[in-house]
Amino acid sequence: GCFYCHDITISGSLGGPSLNKIGNKTSAKWLFNWLKNPRSYHPTTTMPSPAQLLSEKETLALVCDQIEI
Repeated sequence: GCFYCHDITISGSLGGPSLNKIGNKTSAKWLFNWLKNPRSYHPTTTMPSPAQLLSEKETLALVCDQIEI
């Protein structure tokens, strides 16, 4: 999952940036699209495409968990 490479503290973990307050730093649309295809935003990213393993509904649920509505 996300927390293999990321954590929710300020420091980050295993190379991935911290996801602390990620919902305050991005929009729901951006986060959803990033999860669907991170290389469309950053072609050399090491971020895998978790959404390839998740349904649209599961990806949206991840986004909603991070974005304050």
